[in-house]
Amino acid sequence: MDTGMILLVTGCVFLLAAVVLHIIILVHAFKQDIPQGFLSLFVPFYIIFFAFARMDHARKWTLIIIWLVAILAGLGLLTAGFEA
Repeated sequence: MDTGMILLVTGCVFLLAAVVLHIIILVHAFKQDIPQGFLSLFVPFYIIFFAFARMDHARKWTLIIIWLVAILAGLGLLTAGFEA
């Protein structure tokens, strides 16, 4: 495998992890309050506001940091893979 393909696959793995964490936060939003869940699902960027301001979870900051790092790393690796 060449370097570009390795970067693409790694980027997809990071983005898959970000999607899983996004779903975990979304499920928590629905458990906390149904309107919060629907807002997180349908209003762009509301889930970020919910995660920072309204989410009550034991590992809140761990989830947020890993979620955002996975998004940024995945997008960066995909971009690097397409350019390689």
